[in-house]
Amino acid sequence: MYGRKYTITVEGYVKKTNAIGEEEKVWSDNKGTVKGKIWQLSGNETYMSNRDTRIVNYRTAFDKPSFEITEEDRLDYNGKKYDIEVVNDLDTRGIRLQVDLKVAG
Repeated sequence: MYGRKYTITVEGYVKKTNAIGEEEKVWSDNKGTVKGKIWQLSGNETYMSNRDTRIVNYRTAFDKPSFEITEEDRLDYNGKKYDIEVVNDLDTRGIRLQVDLKVAG
C-alpha cells in the first residue's frame, strides 16, 4: 500500500436492554487499532419518502491484526463510522485483509 497509513479503530458491540425492554447495540473501541488507508469506491444518493439517503462505499486494506475482525464490527476513522460489509483475506495466507465498508447518512 502506498502513502501514509492512518490509525483506524475497530469497534465491537454488546447488546444491552434499554429502559423499555428493547435490545440495542452499545459500541466500544475495545477491539483494537490497525494502520491503513481508507479510499472511496462509489456513492449513491436517492430521494424517497421526503428524505435524502446517501450511501457511500469505501475500502481499506491492512496487515492482519492479532484480533478477529468480522462483519459485525465497524471502523472509526477521525470520528466517522464505517459499517463493515465484507472482510476478505487478500492473499489467502492470513497476512493482509481487505475490508469493504459502507457509510449511510
